[in-house]
Amino acid sequence: MAKSVFISSSVTQEALRQAPKPGKHPLLSFRDAVSILGMPPGLIEILENQEVTRFGNPSEVHDLEADLWIGLEGEVTFVVGGELVEKTPHPTKQKEWKGTAIHGGEEYVVSPRDILYIPPGEPHTHYGSGRLYIVKIPTKRES
Repeated sequence: MAKSVFISSSVTQEALRQAPKPGKHPLLSFRDAVSILGMPPGLIEILENQEVTRFGNPSEVHDLEADLWIGLEGEVTFVVGGELVEKTPHPTKQKEWKGTAIHGGEEYVVSPRDILYIPPGEPHTHYGSGRLYIVKIPTKRES
């Protein structure tokens, strides 16, 4: 049976006191808190997006999970929806796809305290400089 999980703001503040570095990873204090709370690995992480170029991250789509992004610091622009260009299977993850770009998507700028929900099956990419929570929300698996 699943347990409720509460992560106090002090855990986030402690994690954000660490110097930023590029990439999607759990910060040490945050990772420790998630582990202690017994949450599944990869369910919630802090993304430190230091790429300032539009093409810093590949375009992607997940068929079996949604993403919930919560802005913590800086600004990160997301392009969501539209059509994934040159769609190819993800090399290591089933039911995930990569692409070279997105045509026809909408742009959203995620700043501190902003929330962006990206449902399963919706192409997305992001660029900018900031820190965000990323919460993976699994959907029902195919039978």
